[in-house]
Amino acid sequence: MSMVRMTRAVLPMMIRQRWGRIITITSIVAKQPINELLLSSAIRPGILGLTKVLANQYAKDNITVNTVCPGHILTKRQEALAVSRAAVKNMTMQQYLKETAGAIPAARLGRPEEIGSAVAFLASEQAGYINGINMLVDGSAAKGIH
Repeated sequence: MSMVRMTRAVLPMMIRQRWGRIITITSIVAKQPINELLLSSAIRPGILGLTKVLANQYAKDNITVNTVCPGHILTKRQEALAVSRAAVKNMTMQQYLKETAGAIPAARLGRPEEIGSAVAFLASEQAGYINGINMLVDGSAAKGIH
């Protein structure tokens, strides 16, 4: 609901100024459900639908609404998850991260700056005609055609 609340808060001003950028950040799970993440896999695709509906409704007001869907990004949270998941597999965190990276076609985890760059581009004037998309930033980890 945080996306809904924030969007409701900013839309009136954006409509008045006839310009705006709404960019949500969700997860690769929105495009590729993961069995172990039941709630996330059920809820996150709804953000993609809401993104598209809002993009359709407010494009006439020069407002774009897009979503960035990161894959495995090497953040402090990812490291904390790696520690607990590695322990279950009787591995070190580094071994677990190497195994995770090995399953990604780019053969590495993403960097937070790469997410920031995608968001900065979508927020720019140059991206004014990009509207209603769900941008994977995942090193080609998602298996489907998106």
